[in-house]
Amino acid sequence: MAAWCCMLLGWTACDNDAAADKVPGDGLVQIQPVLSGSLVADGFSTTTRAPENLPDHVIVPLPEGTTLWIIAEKSGEVTSTSKTAYVVKEVSEGTGVTSLYPCEVDDDGKVVSVDGTPMFISEGTYTFWAVSPARELKDGNTLSVKNGEELLATDDRYVKTEPTTITVSGNWSNDESRIEVIKLNPLFNQTAQLKFTITSEAKWIHSLELLAAGVEYSGLQEETENNWSLTNHLNTDYGMKNGTYRETECVTGKNSDGTHYLEVTTPILPVNAVATPVVVLFNVLINGVPSPFSIMLTEKNFQAGYSYHYKGTVKLQDGVAVIVWQFVEWNMDVVFD
Repeated sequence: MAAWCCMLLGWTACDNDAAADKVPGDGLVQIQPVLSGSLVADGFSTTTRAPENLPDHVIVPLPEGTTLWIIAEKSGEVTSTSKTAYVVKEVSEGTGVTSLYPCEVDDDGKVVSVDGTPMFISEGTYTFWAVSPARELKDGNTLSVKNGEELLATDDRYVKTEPTTITVSGNWSNDESRIEVIKLNPLFNQTAQLKFTITSEAKWIHSLELLAAGVEYSGLQEETENNWSLTNHLNTDYGMKNGTYRETECVTGKNSDGTHYLEVTTPILPVNAVATPVVVLFNVLINGVPSPFSIMLTEKNFQAGYSYHYKGTVKLQDGVAVIVWQFVEWNMDVVFD
């Protein structure tokens, strides 16, 4: 499966002129980050693990409106960091080409203004990280991640997603550009993903919907404050677990053969379902009749950055609706080098 991506291009000339007006002083270099996108589960389908090489993969461009923190960590006798919020924005309307623009964000990572100040750094060696969305960071590099939330970030556990390190020289002549382009690696999902696709039997079943109660998860990792940081990541929870979550969003539709389908996708904190199974309760409406179903997930380690896809078919047996889980497909079941 061919990899595809959308390179985030630089600012236009007028944007560079505007940024130049905001240079805070001599000896500083403006940073222009370029991000290729994020690695996602869709497109992976393998039953083997590849410890050395990453097989064909899909890099998906970050959607317009996505916010990120770009964080520059300067190494030396005293370690210091600088961070700037950016937003993915279309360069020109209708082109489909996006770029990263400096912006101002609120504590939830939503854009307040696109009239932000670009990142400026002095000479030295820097390591560049990115995290999305650009939510409030405690102590500059930690935040709280809950079940149901997705967090994309630079990940130093894998070569394909590791931070970018460069050395910025302070030797600049008057006729040289004062913009340093930093190409960042794709971001990696810091949570695991559970995906369920339920398809109806063509005969007898003419509607398949999710009730307001949604899908209820139990046996998940319990949520704690400031459980993620740039270098420590999210830990997998072992032993007995009491975390719960309710998912109310779903996608429904009709297949070409006349069968109906219902699809639910939920990000969860990494969790090991050995001591405590993950129990999933589906509150669905079949032919207008409430029909709850459940599945118990055992002996599985749900890891960050992996997607686990379960598929089942709703049938009528002796006038009673039942669900048959036909098979389980693990997507993106690989280990990065």
